[in-house]
Amino acid sequence: MRRLLLVVCASSLLPLTACGGGGGGSPTKPTPTAVSVTITPGDDFILIGETVQFSASVSLSDGSSATQSGTWGSDAATVAAVDATGKVTALAWGKATIYVDVQNHRGTRLVTVMPNFKGEWHGGIVLDRCRQNGDFATGDFCSAAEVGASDTIELHVTQSRTTLLGTIDLGGYSSDLNGTVADNGTMNLTAAIPAEEGGLLTIKTWAARSDTPGTMTGTFTIEWSATGVTGTAEWDMHLSGTARTSGGPLSAEHGLGAPTSRMLFNAAKRVSVGKR
Repeated sequence: MRRLLLVVCASSLLPLTACGGGGGGSPTKPTPTAVSVTITPGDDFILIGETVQFSASVSLSDGSSATQSGTWGSDAATVAAVDATGKVTALAWGKATIYVDVQNHRGTRLVTVMPNFKGEWHGGIVLDRCRQNGDFATGDFCSAAEVGASDTIELHVTQSRTTLLGTIDLGGYSSDLNGTVADNGTMNLTAAIPAEEGGLLTIKTWAARSDTPGTMTGTFTIEWSATGVTGTAEWDMHLSGTARTSGGPLSAEHGLGAPTSRMLFNAAKRVSVGKR
């Protein structure tokens, strides 16, 4: 009986562990492979002139994740360009899909590039047309200034995605402003600016663009009204030589193209005060 057991044990020498023998080293684990790729961080909104650094976060077959290098690209490089490290530069208004390829897997991120209205702006405004009714017509308010008369504008703007806040000064009249950036990249804002003797300047239909970074073009209407005065007067205006002077990318030199005359608002002040 004892001899039989020895034979059985001897026949089991190959796996050794069956007879209590020691084993060799642990088997080598396979190298984890990519399962999916995600672009981080989660930024999907960039202002023209700004940059954001993206990375490729790779989910691996063993359940872990790691940041890895890959091949980066953009389907709209004129809107948002990306370099070999994943740094994205916003160039023009629009949308672009940023992608990265790692181990035959692709991660994508759709980004929206919007005009950058942040900063301090200086320039001019020009009168295109005047309309009047009520007491404003009786006093012939529109005779205050001829078409083509100009004055100054100053804007101080903060921007959080599509929300704009700040201050506006038109020919010496100033107030807070609120605004938004529309999906088409147009800046819309509103402001109610106090004037003398109960007067109020209301900005209406403001539509401005900054297709060339550091410059602003657009049109708007100023509605004049006053306590105890019937009717209104409206000035249709356009921006002229308005440029960012500080606080944003591609700032222009202070006062670039800005008219220095305040004749437009000074003339309106004399006429409107005299007729109330």
